[in-house]
Amino acid sequence: MGHLADGAARIQGPGGDSRLLRGWLGNYDEFQVDVEEILDLGSGVTLAVIVQQGPPAGSDGEVQLRYAAVAVWADGLIVRVTNYGDQDEARTAAERLAEERGKAVSEQSVEIVRRAIEAFNRGDLDAALQDAAPDATVDWSHSRGLDAGLYVGHDAIRRFWTDMTEPFEQNTIVTDEFIPHGEHVVVPVTGRMKGRGGIEVEVKTAMVATFRDGRVLRWTMYRDKPEAIQAVGLAE
Repeated sequence: MGHLADGAARIQGPGGDSRLLRGWLGNYDEFQVDVEEILDLGSGVTLAVIVQQGPPAGSDGEVQLRYAAVAVWADGLIVRVTNYGDQDEARTAAERLAEERGKAVSEQSVEIVRRAIEAFNRGDLDAALQDAAPDATVDWSHSRGLDAGLYVGHDAIRRFWTDMTEPFEQNTIVTDEFIPHGEHVVVPVTGRMKGRGGIEVEVKTAMVATFRDGRVLRWTMYRDKPEAIQAVGLAE
């Protein structure tokens, strides 16, 4: 679970956590925990200021302990907690951890987007959906074409992509750049299509991949890079 100001301890696994809590609570006749503040620093890192107090077993006095807990989350669960007696030290550590995790998550997200586009270009739609959430959505509502709309779930997305590419002999997405920002990756792209009659068409748009728990939750098409950038809260 981490370390306290007056003694380091590293506890791993549910069994270790349970033993630690039983031993800790056994020292008190009564025990109360109050959370003064919780901060979400992003990238699965939270900082909580906690006050624990209660009379020690067999004593009329009361002990109060105030500390900060830095928690790391993954898939909606806490996977690590580190306790600090010094709140400034905790905040510094939490901010650094959030930055490091954010960078790692961004790199992973960019790689997932890159793989999906490469698979789409090969015509391997199953591979293109490999890292998409089961309830993933392709948002094509910004399109000016008849295909404008929302496509939810793998089956609907696969049918949409098939219908979109079938009229063309070649359909290739060329990525111009990858711009990670929080849970999003903005990808300005150039679509190059060659019709079965030999006519070639080139279209510039921008895609935004939105992630949840390491999987693509949503693909949103925008008409251009500035529109996509603005949609995710960035400014050029």
